[in-house]
Amino acid sequence: MKKRNSIWLIILLGFNFCFAQSDSIKIKNLYDEARGNVYNNPKEALRQIDILIKKSQENVNQLVDIHILKATAYSNLRDNEKALENLNKTYELVNILKKKEQKVSVLHRIASIYQNLKLYDKSLIYLNEAEKIINQFDKKQDKLEAISYNYTVRGLIFKDLNNFESAVDYFNKGIESYNQVENVFVANSNKSVIHYNLGYCYLKTDIKASEKAFTESYRLAQLVGTKILLAYSLKGLGEYYFKINDYKTSNEKLNEAIILFQNLEDPILKRNVYSLVGLNSIALQEWQQYEKADSLSNIYNKKVLDSENKTIGLAIKSIKEEAKKSIKTSSSNIILISIALFIILLIISILFFIKKDKINKKIVKKQEELTTILHKK
Repeated sequence: MKKRNSIWLIILLGFNFCFAQSDSIKIKNLYDEARGNVYNNPKEALRQIDILIKKSQENVNQLVDIHILKATAYSNLRDNEKALENLNKTYELVNILKKKEQKVSVLHRIASIYQNLKLYDKSLIYLNEAEKIINQFDKKQDKLEAISYNYTVRGLIFKDLNNFESAVDYFNKGIESYNQVENVFVANSNKSVIHYNLGYCYLKTDIKASEKAFTESYRLAQLVGTKILLAYSLKGLGEYYFKINDYKTSNEKLNEAIILFQNLEDPILKRNVYSLVGLNSIALQEWQQYEKADSLSNIYNKKVLDSENKTIGLAIKSIKEEAKKSIKTSSSNIILISIALFIILLIISILFFIKKDKINKKIVKKQEELTTILHKK
């Protein structure tokens, strides 16, 4: 089954939220609660973060950490525009503070956003800038945690580009580095993400390696107990069992994922899970379950398309802003920049229409797959 897996997953950062002795323990506890809610309940996390921002106006160091957390919450809600808006504000503060660890955290989050927007060149610019600063870190643990994150985002970029060999190489580097990170929660969470993505790299080339990767992702997700990680790893296992025609086990794994993601905001995950449940149900000739799954898949597909339309708009906005900056610095290149901008916008428009065309083709492909499954019966 050919399906584009638009995977946006957690890449946790190790925040160091420092309080002075005069700071309230209540505020610190609120920060810890918000940090815990960022992935399982991002809307509640945003409410708590807004309270923290009001109470931390005089402490710039705290504000940087809080805004990074806020951007992460928006990213989990797939609101890339607001996430990037918060990160840009934070980046300005970090440049004033000149604090290396915080600056790298911001650079990495921005790189991750651009990776989600498919603006890979811009993502790599921020990753390269972050890597230069990481090499200046004094503490080994800070360096290990930061470089592991850097490797992971690079792996995601190459995976998106279907360069699986390079992706696997970076993912393995990330795992090797995370194995040395003492913060077990951060290390295991990110290794779960990496193994999940490794599973997809292997899904078409080495099916047994794919099973091993998804299983390890699930094991690590169980250790940290984060619902979104558990749901994604179960979805990966569902894909594996579908691939080997074990439709019953596939649906069992997917139904476990459905229970976990009921209160999570991730339409892509939900669409893909329900779509696969539908295919399994056809194979098992469970028509009532198929109709329900197909209906839910269509509902979430509409939400995904709306989100992707906004993402395209944000990408165009980013390109325009870059063009404006270039025009200010070099008026002699106005014509070349205009031509380049026109070409880029044309490409984005073409990609958008291709995307819509692919969706139509997927519908046809889905029908073909259903027919094939029925013929097997």
